[in-house]
Amino acid sequence: MPGPSRKSPVGDPGSAGLTPLRAAALACVDGGAETGGFTLLEVLVALTILGLSLSVLLAIFSQTLSREGARDRAFEARALARSLIAEARAAPTIIAGARRGTSPSGLTWQMVVAPYPSGDDWTAPGPHAARLRATVTWAGMSSAQSLSLATLRLVPREQAQ
Repeated sequence: MPGPSRKSPVGDPGSAGLTPLRAAALACVDGGAETGGFTLLEVLVALTILGLSLSVLLAIFSQTLSREGARDRAFEARALARSLIAEARAAPTIIAGARRGTSPSGLTWQMVVAPYPSGDDWTAPGPHAARLRATVTWAGMSSAQSLSLATLRLVPREQAQ
């Protein structure tokens, strides 16, 4: 004698107080209908596409961060060069020559003060011009980078040395 057969509730939505949605869900669990899931191949293709997309996004973010770091370094170099020029312009006396140094963050700098034009004799009477040039160098992404700022300053004869 065969065992008790179970009727599929899908055919009769009103039986046992089941809603049509619940009856369809029970039929899927019982094996009465196809589950409609993804095959292994579809899952692998989706994971491959996701992996490629994430690697491209990671490369873009990495490149953006390194460019921002280079931009910040250039901004810091510009600020250092401006401060060197401002310091030389504000100095009460000016002495021709070159000074070099390294900032706490590793930027190397050089400040050059020279007569302008280059053959000017500062011992002659009258005011003279001095060329102030600040050059800052730092290690860039692929090679050394540098920035130079220059200006002129009038130097009274008694201050020219």
